[in-house]
Amino acid sequence: MASPDASRLEVGHDYVIMFARFSDGAWSPLGSGGALPYDHGRVGEGEFQGETVTADAYRSTWKERLVPGDEEPMAFRTAGKPAAGVQEILRSATPDATAARYFALDPAARYQKVAGAGEPADSFCSVAAPLAVSEDSRLTPDELAAVLTDLADLAGPAGKGASALRGYAASLEAGAEGSASVDDTAREASAARIEQECGTDVGELLPTDT
Repeated sequence: MASPDASRLEVGHDYVIMFARFSDGAWSPLGSGGALPYDHGRVGEGEFQGETVTADAYRSTWKERLVPGDEEPMAFRTAGKPAAGVQEILRSATPDATAARYFALDPAARYQKVAGAGEPADSFCSVAAPLAVSEDSRLTPDELAAVLTDLADLAGPAGKGASALRGYAASLEAGAEGSASVDDTAREASAARIEQECGTDVGELLPTDT
């Protein structure tokens, strides 16, 4: 099993891996994003997503995924640098004030204190995120219809584009059950609504897994 946008940890390659110590005393990697390719002593050089890449190609991959206003990920900032570059960023980081107060807790418990009692509520754009062309998500007609219905619910009964989202979702479900064609007018309106609201390129907004 492997996560997208991550290294597989293959034999024969080197990696820089960030670990956290948990309450039982065990050390564990900080998720799949905490492992950076490190062949030849350079971050980004080596195995990534099951392929052997150069540091320049690795950096370019992450550059395409940067979100304006968000902090640049460690993978992008350190590509082409030695491990000392990762160390430098970690040592110079300003600790979150809430996290610092709960430093004695293990990472999972400390995260809960920082993030709050529960997960953040879904927003229109967080639900729409998998529909972005750049995510390359594989969605069946029924799965896409379910996402569109969730978006319509978040938009509200009188929300802009809600009727188009529901109409397109209904046509996808009908098409999956028989020979009905999708509602292209509703599809185009749904794509425009998502792109306008979230700045996300969803392309033709068609199912990608049949």
